[in-house]
Amino acid sequence: MANTRRGGVSLWIQLCCLLLVITAYSPDQAEAAIEPSLNEDGEIVWGSLVEIPPSNLYTDFNDVEKPEGILDMAEGFADFIVNGLPYEAIREVAMDVKDDGIKDDDIASSAWSVAQGFWGVIILFSLGFLLMIFVPLIGFCFCCCRCCGKCGGKRSQLDSNLGCKRVTLSLLFLAVIAIVCAGMAFTNSANDFQGVVIKESDAAFISLSNAALNYTKDITNQIDYMVNVQYYFADQVIRNSLIDNTLGTDVTDYIKEDLELQAVIDDLSVISSNLTSVGKAYEDLNNDREFLIAIEAQLEANLTDIAAKLQTANSSCDDCLKPFDDNVYTDYSMLPIVSEEQMRRVTEGLEGVNEFSKQITNSLKEIESEVQAATNDTVVEVIIAMDSTQETVVDSFNELEDLIVQASDALTDAQTTYTGYLEDYSEYLDYRWYFFLAVTCSILLVVILMIIGITMGTICYKSGDPRDRSGTSNCGGNFLILNVFFMFLFFPILILLVCVLFTVFGLVSATCTPLRTLEFYEQTIDYNYSESGYYLGELLYNNSEYDVTVSGMLRACQADATLYNATKLYYLFDFEELNQEYKNLEESLTGLVGDVEDIKFDNVIPAGLETYLNGLVAAVGLSEFDAATYNQELDKSILVSQSYLNDYATYLDEHPDISLPEIADDLRDIQENVVDPIEARVVSMKADVTTVTSVNHSLPLNVDKTIEDLEKVNSLVATVNETAVAINITEQYITYLTDVGYSFLIQNEYQIMNEFAKCKNLWDIYDTTLLYSCGYFVNSFNALWFTIGWSVFFFLPAIILSVKLAKHYRIMQEVRQPKPKRKKNNNTQPIPEDVGLEEMNYPDNSRSDERLYPPPLPPPNGYYNQGGMVDIDNHHYQPDEEQWRYDSRGNRIAPPPYNQGEEFRIPAHNSYF
Repeated sequence: MANTRRGGVSLWIQLCCLLLVITAYSPDQAEAAIEPSLNEDGEIVWGSLVEIPPSNLYTDFNDVEKPEGILDMAEGFADFIVNGLPYEAIREVAMDVKDDGIKDDDIASSAWSVAQGFWGVIILFSLGFLLMIFVPLIGFCFCCCRCCGKCGGKRSQLDSNLGCKRVTLSLLFLAVIAIVCAGMAFTNSANDFQGVVIKESDAAFISLSNAALNYTKDITNQIDYMVNVQYYFADQVIRNSLIDNTLGTDVTDYIKEDLELQAVIDDLSVISSNLTSVGKAYEDLNNDREFLIAIEAQLEANLTDIAAKLQTANSSCDDCLKPFDDNVYTDYSMLPIVSEEQMRRVTEGLEGVNEFSKQITNSLKEIESEVQAATNDTVVEVIIAMDSTQETVVDSFNELEDLIVQASDALTDAQTTYTGYLEDYSEYLDYRWYFFLAVTCSILLVVILMIIGITMGTICYKSGDPRDRSGTSNCGGNFLILNVFFMFLFFPILILLVCVLFTVFGLVSATCTPLRTLEFYEQTIDYNYSESGYYLGELLYNNSEYDVTVSGMLRACQADATLYNATKLYYLFDFEELNQEYKNLEESLTGLVGDVEDIKFDNVIPAGLETYLNGLVAAVGLSEFDAATYNQELDKSILVSQSYLNDYATYLDEHPDISLPEIADDLRDIQENVVDPIEARVVSMKADVTTVTSVNHSLPLNVDKTIEDLEKVNSLVATVNETAVAINITEQYITYLTDVGYSFLIQNEYQIMNEFAKCKNLWDIYDTTLLYSCGYFVNSFNALWFTIGWSVFFFLPAIILSVKLAKHYRIMQEVRQPKPKRKKNNNTQPIPEDVGLEEMNYPDNSRSDERLYPPPLPPPNGYYNQGGMVDIDNHHYQPDEEQWRYDSRGNRIAPPPYNQGEEFRIPAHNSYF
């Protein structure tokens, strides 16, 4: 039983430690426990366990202002990407680990099987990784192309109406700037939020660890109370009953009560008390008589002296004083003397009564000793069995307490280690703030360059010829190109940071809600695997059919259940085993029945007691006491009146003709020191006389009652079956002892099931840990990766728009003409409307070129002077494709004549026919 119980308690504490690990208080002062006690009937009045005070967890971090909007967007984005946890994959991995254990070869495959449930995260991370590789590569190629005059590097631009296009690009660019700027501002806010959260982490961790420590201490106090107070109290009640031979006491109590021997004992005690009071009264009467005789003589002398003084004073005032009575009206020498013979007879009577009382007491003690001797061997065996039971119980609770102390020490070490780390690395925590501040500043640099570029390019923009733009506008375009360089530079670093933070904290954030609602446990460790059953039931109790779940434990703790009910220890902790221990103890105690079968108590009444009592009244001779003479002498007044001296002293003080203060003071002194003590002794003697008279009257009645009770005892002793009585008493004794043990079992079972280790504080620790970890710590990183990703995502359109706008702001070296576009039938499209003949360099601004006219001929050929080409309106004429050339300023020029530099010849008209 001991081994089974120790194993059960060990698993119990392991589960308690598991709850502490899962969860991760200065508590109010608890009231002192009420210790058990025995009532008048010998029943145990049990106390109550020390209640575990509610936790006082640190919640000041709730006052930290959170960027709610950003956190909601980040959480929504993470939930959209993660789209739930792959519980099926997690369960499969858990089953594999359960069946085969953790193997190095299977770690990668297990991780990949779980990771396959996060395709959204994998795709997003892969996309971010690709962007981190290709964007810098594209940037490098872009820079190389620009250096070679490509990708906008050549400073030439189409000469067309670009105002609408520039304005559109500027508006889009301003929108992108606003978005990136907002992301930068939110990043800075998230950085500050995380700084505050990390500072609060110290107090939060200390509060949580203190709550766990105090909870373990409270459990330890409850264990100490159940073991060192309740169990030891019950154990000492049983043990002391056996060691102190209360069975023998029960037998003698039966004789006293049921056989009414107690009445005889009480009667003898009354007689003894009466005789004792008579003996003391005799002695006091003689002493008081001697005192009164002596002080009476002193009073007579004092009064005589006062009378002489008053006579002298009266003669000096012509008999102005009233007469003074100096007579003493008592003679205490007439009081009788209690003879030594009278005192001896009372003393001998008292000694005789006490001797018989002592004999009765000794006979009862002999019965108790006989019972103790008869049951000694059985008692030793029972005590040995109790030692074994005590060792089992105490060792089990000690093992439980040791494990809790180990958990408490581990928490203390963790708290100390954390505090040490915090002190050592507090300065490094500042670098974290500096790092994210640098991230914010890098985005800020990009924003500033964009703002400077668009501001200089827009405000100082000069419409017209692209070659005539202002230098400020050109500088703005350069700032935009510089901005592109920094965006290409910062993009891979920031996108890598975003990918890492999102992958880690985005996934962690996705587990927060399932952990809070306990869905995570229900779908993983608490899942009923049909054939395999409950994983935790098999882990803790080696039986997968036991429906033991983490979610069930936490919900029970939320309802302030005990650890016994929360962890369903009734599957393991069987109170019947300890109950069986006490049943075995009860069987051992039954051996006492056979030990007391030979106990006899027919000799409890001493021989000759009745005869002695019959002659006691005559032997003490109280009837010879002369109470009448005492009363006659003691009733006499000492003076004329009791206050005569005080009254005469007052008369002297108030006399109008003479002043005698000394005589008045002497009278008062005699009254206080002589007369009053005489009166006190008289009262005492009257009380002693009354005592003797009362005892003289009651003693015969008490003796007769004692003889009557003595005869009743003898009659009951003669008719009782000692063996049956002894067995019955022993069985009741055994029942009482086992009831004490069962009472402890019932109390212990009730306390363990309903009072011991209520775990509401564990739920508070768990809930507060999730509240801080998810609601603040994890969310601070979520805010960072979301805001940084926000800004970095818009770097891509910002790059494109920056390059486009830079072309419109920078000074061009030449103006390009647009290339004509061909139709699908290879016919050229018409010349744009903005390119007309008037833009060609005609000499006379006419729509004819002089090079179409033939040059003049020399005089010998004057025949041809009358000829030449004239404009003919030919509707069938289709001109060749125009070939345009441009001068150094980019203006179109007409093509050269067909026979430039040669004579223009045309045949005679008649040659056509």
